[in-house]
Amino acid sequence: MPTVREMFFNLMGAAKDSYDMGVKMGIVLADAETSTKRIDTCLACPHFITEPGPARCGICGCGMKVKVRLAAARCADNPPRWKAMSAQEIEEMKAKNKLPL
Repeated sequence: MPTVREMFFNLMGAAKDSYDMGVKMGIVLADAETSTKRIDTCLACPHFITEPGPARCGICGCGMKVKVRLAAARCADNPPRWKAMSAQEIEEMKAKNKLPL
């Protein structure tokens, strides 16, 4: 598990990526289908921690309930088990009017 300092910097990186995507693409949150696929992948990962406290990634320390919902978020594993949503995926989500609330 990362230190509190490392978790803080990981969180700030995710926040910056989400802000940048929000400005560039107009989207911050992933759709429900993407979020569900991501959390299902996390549940099968050996780095996924469920206790004590909220479900977390053992690599980056992020709370996964929130991280999987961020369109710009990506898995911290190397190689990543899931990636940030691409511009094409976001445009498809917009076209299908599947914008998250």
